[in-house]
Amino acid sequence: MGSVWKRLQRVNKRAAKFQFTVSYHQITVETTSKWKPNRLSIIWTRRSRRVFSEALPWEPTMKDPLRGLVVWPVPENKEISVTLFKDPRTQELEDKDWTFVLEDVATTGKRRQLAVANINMRKYASVESTQHQLNLTLKPTTKKINSANLECTLSCVFLREGKATDEDMQSMASLMSTNNNSDIAPLDDFDEEDEEGSLKHSLHEVSDLTNQLDMLTNSLSGSEFASTPMSVASLREELTPLAGDDKGFPQISDTNTLLTEDSAPCPPSFIDNQQSKNVRLMLQPLNLKEAEESQPQPPRLQDSTPG
Repeated sequence: MGSVWKRLQRVNKRAAKFQFTVSYHQITVETTSKWKPNRLSIIWTRRSRRVFSEALPWEPTMKDPLRGLVVWPVPENKEISVTLFKDPRTQELEDKDWTFVLEDVATTGKRRQLAVANINMRKYASVESTQHQLNLTLKPTTKKINSANLECTLSCVFLREGKATDEDMQSMASLMSTNNNSDIAPLDDFDEEDEEGSLKHSLHEVSDLTNQLDMLTNSLSGSEFASTPMSVASLREELTPLAGDDKGFPQISDTNTLLTEDSAPCPPSFIDNQQSKNVRLMLQPLNLKEAEESQPQPPRLQDSTPG
């Protein structure tokens, strides 16, 4: 999606392609008393594009042991191709920054970033071939050094001009940059390898988990006693009929036979309570009229009038 957006931004724009060559002469680094560098290397980089210089030993000076130099007996040249786009309103080249990164290379091969410096390639681009002497002050990125300075020469050669959407105007497709970065593996390849490795590892974990589940199921199905209510053995002894079966519900006499001989006997009090609960009392509603008729009635007194 990002590449599509970049192409849309470059519509109706012109682009010019340049070849830049840097020649490294000397690096000056001032360190602290607690640390000294081993070998120093310069990386010329922008995003995923990187151009490495040879790592050379750092040698302290006689006057100041904390101040050392890295000198190239023969200047080391590194080339890149850069595409600069023109603003359609001002007809000027747009800014594009590249970065010089100073790194220390330990005896184990581990790299440690020490300082960086950015340069705007638009300032050094021209149609005519030019050469600039640069004395760059690098900004320290660690407390192990106090200052760093790079002396180099930057040359520019104009290659061609065309539409910004042309394939041959893309900096990433430059054969010159690809040749200079031949010792660096593309980052996309590492991403694909990581994805393939993680996918294989996930499939292997799923396969192991499936095998463990199969072994657990087989062990439960072969056991006489089910360890869980939902195990295979408990489902095998389930007496509840299904809708599709022709079996009826088990009789009470059959359910009594499910009690095993190894089960512990129940206390007598518990059995008496259970039997008392099962007794049905023959109770009938009271008939008040029959009760009244069965009771003897007192003698009635005869009514008499005086006189």
